[in-house]
Amino acid sequence: MSLTVSLDQIIPFSQARANLSDLVDKVKGQYFLVITKRQQSKVALIDTDYLATLITRKEAEEMKSLTGSLQAGFKTYLNKKGLKSDTLTDAQAGKILQTM
Repeated sequence: MSLTVSLDQIIPFSQARANLSDLVDKVKGQYFLVITKRQQSKVALIDTDYLATLITRKEAEEMKSLTGSLQAGFKTYLNKKGLKSDTLTDAQAGKILQTM
């Protein structure tokens, strides 16, 4: 995976080790810093609020994908049973799901 960041977000490992306390303060306003070792990206120092936002977004994307898959699967199931999903009430759908 390739990561594109601005130069002011890249910190060599030796500098990070020597200035960790300052970097922790700095990352709060910049979201994240990339720490390099031998001129290659190795890890990121990331603001915890920003990390929480990223996790929440990822979970929402996964939930949306799962919901879509479940809806498609249920629609396929209904079609095989000769039922039309667009005319089904929530109560009817609930009863069908309980019998599955």
